[in-house]
Amino acid sequence: MRWIWVLSLFFCINQVYAQKPNQIDFGPGVTSYQKFLIYPHIDKGLSFLESGNMSKAIDEFLWARKKAPKSPVTALYLANAYIQDDDFPKAKDILEQQLAMTPENRQIRIRLSNTLILEKDYLAAAQSLQEELRVNANNLIAKEKLKFVNQELANEEVQRLKVLQEEDPAQFLEGLKEKRYRFENAFDERNWINLLITDFVKQPELLLSYQPEFESNRIYQAEKVLQKLLMSGRQAEADAYIGRLPSAIKHNPIFIDHLSYQLLNENGEHQAVELLVDSFPFRGANESLKIELMNRLITLVERHNDAINGIPVKFSVPLDTPALRSLQVRLLSILKDCPDIRKVLGDHSAFYKSEDWSRLGYCYGDKVPGLGLYAFERAEELAPGPDKERAVAYQSFTAKNYLRAITAWNSIPLASITDTDALSAATTAQSLGDLGELNKWLQIYVDKKGLKTDRYWWLSAQTKLKSDPKAALEDLHRAASLQPSVTYYSQIASVLMEQGKVDEAIKYFDKALLLNPYDSVTQASLGYAYYRQGKYQRAKQFLTASLKTRPDDEELVKQLAYTNQKLGNNQQAIRYAEEAIDSFNRYSPTEKTAEINSQQFGMRRMHEDLERRWSFTADAMSGNQVTAAPNVGQPGSNYRSYSQAEAAYRLGDPAVDNGKTLSAYARIFAGGGLNNSAAPIYAPMIAGGLRWKPLSDYVINLAVEEQTPLDRGQYTQTSMMLRASASFLNSGKYSDDWHPNGLGWFAQNLYLDAAYYLSTSVSSLVSDYRVSYHHKIEEGQTIEPYVHMQWTSLNQANGVDERVGVGARWNIWQGQTKYNAYPSKILVGLEYQYAFKTYLNDKSAVLLSLGGRW
Repeated sequence: MRWIWVLSLFFCINQVYAQKPNQIDFGPGVTSYQKFLIYPHIDKGLSFLESGNMSKAIDEFLWARKKAPKSPVTALYLANAYIQDDDFPKAKDILEQQLAMTPENRQIRIRLSNTLILEKDYLAAAQSLQEELRVNANNLIAKEKLKFVNQELANEEVQRLKVLQEEDPAQFLEGLKEKRYRFENAFDERNWINLLITDFVKQPELLLSYQPEFESNRIYQAEKVLQKLLMSGRQAEADAYIGRLPSAIKHNPIFIDHLSYQLLNENGEHQAVELLVDSFPFRGANESLKIELMNRLITLVERHNDAINGIPVKFSVPLDTPALRSLQVRLLSILKDCPDIRKVLGDHSAFYKSEDWSRLGYCYGDKVPGLGLYAFERAEELAPGPDKERAVAYQSFTAKNYLRAITAWNSIPLASITDTDALSAATTAQSLGDLGELNKWLQIYVDKKGLKTDRYWWLSAQTKLKSDPKAALEDLHRAASLQPSVTYYSQIASVLMEQGKVDEAIKYFDKALLLNPYDSVTQASLGYAYYRQGKYQRAKQFLTASLKTRPDDEELVKQLAYTNQKLGNNQQAIRYAEEAIDSFNRYSPTEKTAEINSQQFGMRRMHEDLERRWSFTADAMSGNQVTAAPNVGQPGSNYRSYSQAEAAYRLGDPAVDNGKTLSAYARIFAGGGLNNSAAPIYAPMIAGGLRWKPLSDYVINLAVEEQTPLDRGQYTQTSMMLRASASFLNSGKYSDDWHPNGLGWFAQNLYLDAAYYLSTSVSSLVSDYRVSYHHKIEEGQTIEPYVHMQWTSLNQANGVDERVGVGARWNIWQGQTKYNAYPSKILVGLEYQYAFKTYLNDKSAVLLSLGGRW
């Protein structure tokens, strides 16, 4: 076939351009100095060609051409670069210029012919080849065993090619279906690929069946095939072709770059996304190419984020440099993937940009608010401005750093503040507890024409809660009328509670609970309200419900202990008391406040009292004169010395019913006898009876007892006594029980006693008021100086005694455990008494007293 000689010439290309620069013979006319200058640029140009960077390769070859403008070799390198860049006109110009200078150079002539073929200028290519045949007719013809080399045959071939160009150029390629050629360099092979692709639409099998030997040409072939398929609208075939490509080609950065760009231009954006995602993170590409590919992927995903089905795990693996990680985070932001953004930027590199820190701040959000604030502050440092400061303000509020938030709000120019900002700043000021700032920002909100929403009225109410509760209630009602909410109803109820309107407050707590039946705060508030109302069963119901949601709420546990104690559910009260006592262990000694210490001791005292069945007491006194003493075993009797021991047992189940008790007791007491001895061992008596404490909140005891003499004296007889006694003003901070706080405490007690003896119809009345100060000398011990005034009356004409006493006692508390306050107390006292009015012989007396309780 006559077209063979054309192809033969096409492949008889000199191999100079494939050699290393230091192996090239630049020919005559090139000096050694020129060679020294040209070598590095030729080498760089070849490297750029291999990596596909045509523009830089051309720059290097242009520089070499400038230094050796007459060298055929520099012309060949430059023309080769232009051809690979599909710029055939420039390649032709360079070759024609060089051919004019070296008309006998066969390499330049053949390269020109090849270029003309690639340009599809077959007639010009044939004319060029005809000239080559005239110069060296026997060379290429002999190798291909062609039999025509004379002028006549050459002219005939020119005419044939002219016809092919004008009528059917595709026939030019028809004979190539069965041909296989082996090339010694990538450039010749690429020219062959370009030849095969000229009729791809009609004869695609020519190109598809060819297997390039050089890696760069395998990529080039894939790009050209896909380009043709996409340009002709054969999208399905393009997708299938991509799927069949080997990984080495599919993941080659140059191929990815070229193909994704080509897909963009051919309406294949979804396929471009798929290609870029599959190839991420573009291993083997240099950083500049990675950045270009990342930007392309970001642009595509912004337009078509539906093209990604799920977020690939590899997107979360931090890339190598801060610049790449910044782009990675831009991509993850589009996909709204905050967990991976936190992971990628988790190193907090100093090289991140302001927008990177902002993205990180939003992704920390309320998950890690402290780190979110740090991120927004870094963003503001790098690019200060109202928007960045605003982000700091909002995040500071989320982090509950209200002072930092209000500082940020005040840093924003007022012109940049919106009404929404002003309301947020007011909310911040309210959380900070700064009424001045709250009023200021509410006024700014009004000045900004902000709507008076429910939130506005609620914030307005906060400014008036203490100064004008009535006006605050009006604002709260306005807020609730615009938007009923648990917060508004609950605060209305709280204000009413402070005003003592418990019944009305409960109604609003009920409204709040209707909006959210499972709101534990409202449940707890209702529990406290019902407790205050004395409806302990209802209180228990709501407190228990709230505790299920808030099991670590110490106040709820303590309140349930008190509530069950009020209900007489002693075992439950004991359990909650122990839980409350355990909760105090989380405080270090430095963290415990006076209030915490008092609550802890109160729980221990309640626990100890609820567990107690038996009580044992003993007391004794001895003086230098006969005196009237309060709270003795035989009211109305006067003693110089007196002693008593008692055992009492609480009856019933429970033993303590909301502070009410019924006890059976027995006691033995004695005195100084008829001789008024200083030793209280004479005229002993034994007594037994019942003692009833009928009220929960007051210490009032009613007793009935039978007294029986233990000796056989003449005037002794059995007698029944009815007795009522009470102790007032001796609770809370004024009690005589141990106080865990401070260096000491003041105590007081008003003791009242009335007794009546059935057998003798004798009655007695006693009133004694004492005030003292307990000075702590160490844990569980006090020295207690005191003064008391006593009034005693018998139902006899001379039965009134009025006196004052001054003394001091040494008190020792013992036996405190983890759950029980001191169950035992011992005291030793010394007192001086003086009677202003008495029926006794002596007006003054000095007494030594001893006592104890176990």
